[in-house]
Amino acid sequence: MASIDYKYIASLVDDARLQDSNAFASLFAITYEQQYSLAYTYLWDKGLVQETLLDIYLNALHSINRLERSKNFIKWLTNMNLEACEILAEAKDIVPPKGRPNIPKYPLEDAERLLEFIFYEEGRQPNTIPLVTLIDYNEYRMQRHTLKRYLIVTIILCFAIAPMFLITPSFTLELDAAATKRGQLRYTFTVDSFIPIETAKARIGDKDIPVLQDGKRSYYILPTTNGEMEVTVSYVTHRQKSSKVTVTDVDREVPQLVSSKTKGTKVCLYVSDSGSGINWKRIYALDSEGNTVEPTSYNAIIGELIFDYPDSYLNVYIPDRTGNVLHAVINHN
Repeated sequence: MASIDYKYIASLVDDARLQDSNAFASLFAITYEQQYSLAYTYLWDKGLVQETLLDIYLNALHSINRLERSKNFIKWLTNMNLEACEILAEAKDIVPPKGRPNIPKYPLEDAERLLEFIFYEEGRQPNTIPLVTLIDYNEYRMQRHTLKRYLIVTIILCFAIAPMFLITPSFTLELDAAATKRGQLRYTFTVDSFIPIETAKARIGDKDIPVLQDGKRSYYILPTTNGEMEVTVSYVTHRQKSSKVTVTDVDREVPQLVSSKTKGTKVCLYVSDSGSGINWKRIYALDSEGNTVEPTSYNAIIGELIFDYPDSYLNVYIPDRTGNVLHAVINHN
């Protein structure tokens, strides 16, 4: 990690202490690749590495209130990882391979399932902002932190130019038609001015939506919920402009039934959702008499949902986090 914005890390930790799942997910997004690579250099086994990541992030989420200084989160997490790896490597008698073998990249899909399972194990509400969006946003924040130091002289010179204090940002929100055809709802805007931009923010209701940089003065937004979205751009001169647009097309797809099978007296459904994610705690079924039937268990990491085999049939309702519902029927054959 080339440049760490410790102030930003500390603010995320403080929010995570207040049960903010998106804040902890942001900390996960910033650190999981580094922690994965570190664990791999000790264990050299993807399964053992994933178990170790699960343990340290569960411990971090459970014990975050014990961290004395919020800005030391990454150091604290790394120390937990090192200790866990050293113990496991010794217990398993792991011998590092010869040479310098490549460390495989940790798939984003595995990271998403791991994060969802961490929140599930702790009984917390999952993050509402997708992990891939948080990764992009945090990379932008880190890049901006590095660039900020090189802009200090420029900003000082700009403050000497009085007319710039009268200029307000100029931009127009536009729906990215090409992205929409690919199934991704994306809004873009470009700020037409030479004045340095201090912040670019977006909100839908009381929810902050990440604004990501796509060029020198170009930005894009991936809304995570429907509603009126307000985008505000502020210059370093504190002049700002807001623009609003109504978002109506977020995640219209229902979860997908991938496969199913029986195990003795149990029926296993395997489901997935590439949008907002499955809302596992709100899954239920109705039997032939209209009685509510809860699943006997589920595994969010592998997308497995288990019900007792019905006497007649079950109507199963599987929602995602934006209200789309998959209706599946289990028949007694």
